[in-house]
Amino acid sequence: MPVLATAMASFRFVNTHRRDLIRAGMLAVPAFLILDMAVASLDARRLSEFGVNGGAVKMLADLFLRAVIAAALLVAWHRVVMLNASERRSAPRLAFGARELRYLVVWILLSAGFLGAFMVTAALAVAAQFVAMLAAYLVLLLLGLSKTLVIGQRDQLMIVLWISVFFALPVASYIAGRLSLVLPVLAVDRRRPFREAWRMSAGNGWRLVAGSLIVLVPMESLAFLCSSAATASRASLAHYPFALAAAVSQFLLIVLTGTILSLFSLRFDGKTGAADPYHAGVAAAE
Repeated sequence: MPVLATAMASFRFVNTHRRDLIRAGMLAVPAFLILDMAVASLDARRLSEFGVNGGAVKMLADLFLRAVIAAALLVAWHRVVMLNASERRSAPRLAFGARELRYLVVWILLSAGFLGAFMVTAALAVAAQFVAMLAAYLVLLLLGLSKTLVIGQRDQLMIVLWISVFFALPVASYIAGRLSLVLPVLAVDRRRPFREAWRMSAGNGWRLVAGSLIVLVPMESLAFLCSSAATASRASLAHYPFALAAAVSQFLLIVLTGTILSLFSLRFDGKTGAADPYHAGVAAAE
């Protein structure tokens, strides 16, 4: 699986399907803008009067509603990439029915799996480091060199935590990347068990992660900058163009995510869908 060629094919596909992109964005971008304004208008202190953590409720509502919009958009865009025009029979449109609900549920399960893998790996890394430090301390104690340990307890804990994150994040990303191949086929009403996704991606796990990072990191950075600017300028008129830029960048991030996942899925299936010329470019790079 050529990493760079697949990543570049994702950008080319989006660029040459501008009409579908505009049609999908006509609902998705306003939906993100409306959600942003609705969440901003919620008063966390008033919610706290009902005996709940207002800030937590506000954050969870924002995350869930964004996930609903993203799931509807991802399903629509997966269909653009994975199906020919005659198979789609309509322009991409945002809807939320049984297909989108299945996609959202599996996406949530994958996210939970990512967090679980991250926490387990981090816990194992922490335990391994404490055992190693204990062994080193005992050795130094036996050698009469225990006073040479100059790192404070707080510094030790921070170093252990950062090393654990350094190990846990790639492991969790590797597992989630391989299992994420279950998602694109849900959009075209097929099933791919997690076991099959794991088997199909054997030997290509890190390529999946690397290809996704090449596509997503630039858009993630752009979306973060726009969102931060919109939040910082909320009390001024500059907030509105920044909020629009944040919604558009988030929309493009989701579209590119759907594109590269679909291209990976089609590649492993040996099919082309609407991405025929893009797979030709990928095959030529092999």
